[in-house]
Amino acid sequence: MAAGPTYVPINNTTLSSSTNVVTFSSIPATYTDLVLVCRMAATSPAANAFKLDFNSGAAGSVHSQTNLRSDGSTTGSSREQNEANARFLTSVNPGPSGTEYIHILNYSNTNTYKNIVSLGGDVGYGVEINNNSWRSYSAISSISIFFSSPTGNAMLSGSQFTLYGIKAA
Repeated sequence: MAAGPTYVPINNTTLSSSTNVVTFSSIPATYTDLVLVCRMAATSPAANAFKLDFNSGAAGSVHSQTNLRSDGSTTGSSREQNEANARFLTSVNPGPSGTEYIHILNYSNTNTYKNIVSLGGDVGYGVEINNNSWRSYSAISSISIFFSSPTGNAMLSGSQFTLYGIKAA
């Protein structure tokens, strides 16, 4: 007997106007992992700007982050500790942009910290791999996607965000 689909769409949003924040709330705790797929563009170039916030900034939600990136001619890496939010996609172009795949492991497990792994890229800026650790035992019930720099930067109309739940294997 064939198993059902592994990736189950939870929510899909395509922006009809520019916005500073996209939030997925009331995420059911019925999956083992989450995958967030983001295709977005910004109103202006945004360095170190694409971030995620879990559970509306829940207390004790400190992140550590490792970033590896390349634009085809240069490479770089960074490591951050005690960050307020998970950081992804170091740079985003104005206009059409790339895609970011974010895998949130054990999001509903209240006995472990949450690991978040992403792979993404942006036209003109290259590709990145990020690993974040959300140091909280709380289950993730909401995710907010936002730009923190530069102030006032917005995700353009037409940007797409899809949240999937992954069933247990």
